[in-house]
This record gives sequence, structure tokens and C-alpha cells, in this order.
Amino acid sequence: MLLLPLIALPLVAAYSAEITWFADSYYTVGHMACMDGVDCQVPQDPYLFAAMSVYFLSDQSSIINSGQCGRCIRLTGDRGSVVVTVMDVMLNDAKSPYDLDLSLSAFQAVTAYDGLSRADWDFVDCQTGLPDGQVPPPSPAPEPVPTTQDAPAAAPVATTAVVPVPAPNPLPTIDTSAASVPKPTIDSKVVVTVPNIPVFVPVSKTQTTSDATAHIVSSCLFMSTLLAMSLIL
Repeated sequence: MLLLPLIALPLVAAYSAEITWFADSYYTVGHMACMDGVDCQVPQDPYLFAAMSVYFLSDQSSIINSGQCGRCIRLTGDRGSVVVTVMDVMLNDAKSPYDLDLSLSAFQAVTAYDGLSRADWDFVDCQTGLPDGQVPPPSPAPEPVPTTQDAPAAAPVATTAVVPVPAPNPLPTIDTSAASVPKPTIDSKVVVTVPNIPVFVPVSKTQTTSDATAHIVSSCLFMSTLLAMSLIL
């Protein structure tokens, strides 16, 4: 059994159409078929909308019942690409099921010609602009925000230490007023106590009377000297 390698083919538009234009904007076109009913449709852009051929509808009597109102179509022409909203039905028997009638802005976005022109188109998601059923790629995960624990520690900031200086002890207050200086007390009476010193005058039997008298005089002189000294003190 021969196995052939799988080759990825480029995506191509589902339909090729002849395009024309019929209105300037949603505000000047007047009535369009998709404005009827409870599900009144409004185009994504008031200047970008399209009318679909009646032959493309599953229910040719009603574009609303066919489920085509409000769908988005991407057209690609010789000038560029644009996304339009289906808002109306084109009742032209000469048109093919894939032909589209566009707003003027949509027509000028895909072709440089003024008359009939051709463009390729397919249904896309109105929000993402991607073909119907294609899931958009997931968004990249955001980078984690560093928390307080993961954040690098800040470098310490050098600070000058402030050493408190103790307040000096207050000096004692000296009261120099006359009332605060005590006056010395002078006692006018000086009492000198002279101890009673017994004076013994030994007299030997062999002493003469004159010797005894001399001893008595000496004792008196001694006592007088002591009395004088006590008075001086």
C-alpha cells in the first residue's frame, strides 16, 4: 500500500461572486429586509453591509427564516479585503446564488472598478473575523508578576546613627540672700573648768622649813600659770 505524504493546502474562499453596490450607508438606505421582525438586525458598521441573492436562501420567501440575517461575510478583491454584515435580500433573477450587492464603502474596499467586479467571499465570525467554526489561537499566558517574596531584596540604605546626649545635671542653686546665710552665734560667757588637781607637798623629815616653804611657793606659781592659761583660752 502506497502512502502519500499529507500536504497542507492554502485555504481558499468558499464562493466567488459578481459584486455591485446599492446604498451609501445604513442611515440613508431606508428599509432593509433584516430590519423586520422581533430580531431587528443592525450592521456591525453602518457603512459596511450586503444584500444576499434570493437564490442562496433556504427559504426564498424570507431571509429571516433562512437564518442569514446578521451573519458576517469577508470579501477579498483586487484592492483588498473587508467584512460586511448581511442585512438585505437581492431580488434579481439574473444573478447567481453567490452574487452580492454591497454598500458603497464595502464595494470600494475590495475593488478599484466602478462597475461590475468580482470578489471571493466566505462566512466569518463577526467578532474575530475568522472563518466560521475556526477557533482563534489561545492568547499567550501573561508573564508572572513577581511577588514580594520573589522580588530581590533592596540594598540597605546607610543611615547615620543618632546617639542621644544626656541632659546635664542642673547645678545646685545657691541662695545668696542675707536671710539664708546663718549668722555665727557668739557666746559671751566662757566657762573654763579647771580640774581639781591635788597638790601634794612631800616633806621629808630631813627637810628644813625653808625647803618646805619653797615647795609651797612653787606650787602656787604653777597653779597661777594654769589659771592664766585657762583665761587666755
